[in-house]
Amino acid sequence: MGYVEIINLVITFFVLLVAATYIGYYFILLAGIFSKQKIFPKCDEKLKYGVIICARNEEIVIGNLIKSVYKCLYPQNKLTVFVMAHNCTDNTAEVARTNGAIVYEYNNADEKTKGYALKHMFEVISRDYGIDSFDGYHIFDADNILDKDYFDKMNDAFLYYDRKCAITSFRNSKNFGENIQTAMYGILYVMGCTIESTGRMALGSSARILGSGFLVSNKMVENGWNITNLSDDTDFTIEQVMKGNRVQYCGEAMYYDEHPTKFRDMWRQRLRWAKGSQIVCNKRFGSLMKYIFEPDIQEKRLRWAAYDLLCTILPVGLMGMCLTLLHMILLSFAPLFGYASADVWSKYFIPSAFGFAGGILLMMLLAALSYIKERRIKNVSLKIKIFSIILYPFFSLLLVVLQVVMLFTRKFSWTQINHTDTSNYETFNSESQENKKS
Repeated sequence: MGYVEIINLVITFFVLLVAATYIGYYFILLAGIFSKQKIFPKCDEKLKYGVIICARNEEIVIGNLIKSVYKCLYPQNKLTVFVMAHNCTDNTAEVARTNGAIVYEYNNADEKTKGYALKHMFEVISRDYGIDSFDGYHIFDADNILDKDYFDKMNDAFLYYDRKCAITSFRNSKNFGENIQTAMYGILYVMGCTIESTGRMALGSSARILGSGFLVSNKMVENGWNITNLSDDTDFTIEQVMKGNRVQYCGEAMYYDEHPTKFRDMWRQRLRWAKGSQIVCNKRFGSLMKYIFEPDIQEKRLRWAAYDLLCTILPVGLMGMCLTLLHMILLSFAPLFGYASADVWSKYFIPSAFGFAGGILLMMLLAALSYIKERRIKNVSLKIKIFSIILYPFFSLLLVVLQVVMLFTRKFSWTQINHTDTSNYETFNSESQENKKS
């Protein structure tokens, strides 16, 4: 066995290890593509909920979210809106109060993340109302807008699971069709909900909380909210799975979210996500590995959920890129061991290039399937659809670049992404009502 054969054998071994993290994801994709969204039976019982909004300098949009809560069809005496205005320098608190929310304020320059806002919010609710005063808590970001049936659908799912599971919902986009970048963001979340979450539900795994638009029971926060890192959503999902609780998905419950329109804001936001995943990976890798091989787990499919989450937080793209670069560097020395350069290129480099191209085409196909499978995407021109499908693989692969940047970033601070889209309840619900009538 010569130099090239040894190098290929070693690299292939490690490539297979990395590829193992994708095997489960392919099953999830297939299940999500061919499975139907779960429909929960309608319940007459209406539970009481706290609606929590964490906001920092969101005076432009927060009023529209609060109004959308109060205009939903759910009994209003069962909903109480709480706003935590944290580190605000504008009129966020005043706008929230004017629109009927119960507002708390706090300022701490060292506590910038949403997790800290949630931590303080549950502390004051526990102090002033008692956590058990509400059956559960809906958590939103200030730029969200709700579909009129949102709380009814989430209530049906919550009762179906006997109030024991966290429930996440369908994240649509307020500005899906504004430009190609917002469309690619929209694809990211549609794929994460309509395909991935549906697939995870079909396989008995756990859905993932995607930032906002989720519901937790009062029992889950009876000891407060103690996750304050940059990826509190992923960390909370992992925590629930390791406690034996799946996060379930209610695709019928829909809300709208605003996506960054400028590259600079997109870069800052996704850099924060990359850093958050790095933090959670450092925190949870060992405990997830232990959980996966724990012999006393009664619910075997929770191992699958833990494996899926482990693959989510691992920098798989970065690992694959490093292996590819290492392979190319090592093979470049092959002529020193008597191998012809032309043979090395034709046998190893060119096939690798075809494999990369195949991955690009697969991501384009998944982007197209997101448009086809999810019929609730509105107001996106054909031109933007086509270009967002073509460019989506590069939008996705940008994560690898961000992961490289984070390797050399020692200090990282949370920065705000400004929200300016003033779409309101009527913008989406009048349209949805017309569609249902037709």
